[in-house]
Amino acid sequence: MNRRNFLLNFFLWVLSFIFGYRIGGMTKVDSNLISSLDTRSDSEEIKILKEAIANKDNYFNVMNPQFNVRTDGKDTTLALREVINYCKLNNKIPYFPKGTYTVAPDLWRTGIRSDRYWACLDIPSDITLHFEKGAILQLIVNAPAWTRVLVISSSNVSITGEVEIDGQCRTVTNGNEHMAGLFIFNAKNLYIQSVYSRDCYGDNVFIGGTEQSYSDNVVIDYVSGVKAGRKNLVIHYVDKLHIKTAILDNSQGGASDGWVGDHSLDLEPDAFKGTRKFHQKIDYLSTYGTGNDFTVGITQELARMWVLEVGTFNVKRIRTELTGKSVILSYGLTAKIDNLNIVQDENETAVGLDLKYSAMWEIRNLSIEGGLDYAIRINSANGNVPSLKANSIEINRPNGKGLDIESAYVNIGVLKANKLKDLLLDVFAINSNFAVTIDSIISIDSCSSYIVNLSGSAGQVPYVFIYNIFVTDSRTVKPAAIINCWTTGAVNGLTLGSIRNPDSIKELNFSANINTKYLKIAGGSLLPSFFICYGTPEGIISAPVGSQAMRADGGVGTSMYVKENGTGNTGWVAK
Repeated sequence: MNRRNFLLNFFLWVLSFIFGYRIGGMTKVDSNLISSLDTRSDSEEIKILKEAIANKDNYFNVMNPQFNVRTDGKDTTLALREVINYCKLNNKIPYFPKGTYTVAPDLWRTGIRSDRYWACLDIPSDITLHFEKGAILQLIVNAPAWTRVLVISSSNVSITGEVEIDGQCRTVTNGNEHMAGLFIFNAKNLYIQSVYSRDCYGDNVFIGGTEQSYSDNVVIDYVSGVKAGRKNLVIHYVDKLHIKTAILDNSQGGASDGWVGDHSLDLEPDAFKGTRKFHQKIDYLSTYGTGNDFTVGITQELARMWVLEVGTFNVKRIRTELTGKSVILSYGLTAKIDNLNIVQDENETAVGLDLKYSAMWEIRNLSIEGGLDYAIRINSANGNVPSLKANSIEINRPNGKGLDIESAYVNIGVLKANKLKDLLLDVFAINSNFAVTIDSIISIDSCSSYIVNLSGSAGQVPYVFIYNIFVTDSRTVKPAAIINCWTTGAVNGLTLGSIRNPDSIKELNFSANINTKYLKIAGGSLLPSFFICYGTPEGIISAPVGSQAMRADGGVGTSMYVKENGTGNTGWVAK
């Protein structure tokens, strides 16, 4: 182990000994807001559905000659509807053996926009369907706009086995974003074992309804989406959604007819008013495409009413030309993530995690690699304040930056940067109604100007509390300073604990327009406080009686000051 690694490990050990927590999972920041994501047992309705499908004696082969179902590429929709209805009436399970079943909506056959003209197979209530691996529902060539292949707007439905849906998007000449492979709308008590939906002109999988008529109690063990004109998976108005594994690859998708890659996951209930609470849970989620959108609402009240939980969330971003489009964009919802990993191309100009309005995100472990822009941006907008709570954040962006925080609530256990080109922490105050708290910052060979930069507009104070900083840098050109205060408000709002700085980097810098140069170490607004200052604190530092100031540029008799009397910034006496 080299000297620098020894120093780093020793520093982490000292922190764990003094403060009594592990660096990788700090209980100081942990709270009951961050979900433990314990395995949620199936509801009674889902248990009943699973029990009903256990008896294979009820299987009925849809290729039974009496129904004339075809697998030769010809439209076989009406025959499939007939056999499904037969099974429904006779308490049978339609069994789809391996083969390609071509389906079409009524509009394609009749040219008439009748009721549900866009649905190919519309599954009735109280039925189970079983698909053998290799059984494919294929959309007819050049299907009309609004077509949905497999539609479930019913109750107590089970789909077992492995259903595959082929949307034949390249054959569509007059499609729109409302087309879908699997379309779940206002469905209740639905269990799907495995669905693979691909090449759909709109969405591969859509799960939703309306705020009043929503889908409820939907369990999907495995969902996979590949290439969609819009999104692989859309989560709309649905409550008690539990997806155990979701693999979403839209690296080849994107309409209109470009098919070069697009977003994978979209969480977008239209015009959510917060009349009830909605909850979704995904145990494992992996997306590969241009990114993901979570555009639920704007206000904090709406954010509390929509909760998304994810165990492991892996995001791979493609297409470096999409400058300015964030990898993950979130408006007002409550997101609880155990492990979030974001990977971008090193030369891509895009924010990794972009939180706006009243987004409330809670993450145990966050890792972000690649990219030129900020890894994380948390900005207030229109009077709404977002928040981020994370046990640990690790940023590996040789050409990029760390956190851009603009008047937002942030609480981080460990913030670690490896070979970061620019700022690690950039905090700007447009109002003073926020706070940034970080237990430990670890910077390794990172930043060109400053590691932490603090500023604000028109006298606003960025309230920032950092308890430990460890900086090690083996580069020839090191940062200009560890902490830079651009404004007087930044000086007034910063509280700092200890700095470990074995490479003797300048620790504190003040911009030229700041005359009040000091740093608060500890204390309160009414209780005595401790300061480090440059020059005398008399007439400079406002503090309660009993406060102490250590003068960094002092000498004999002027190195320590105690505030013995007076109010405001007077009454400091040199000791």
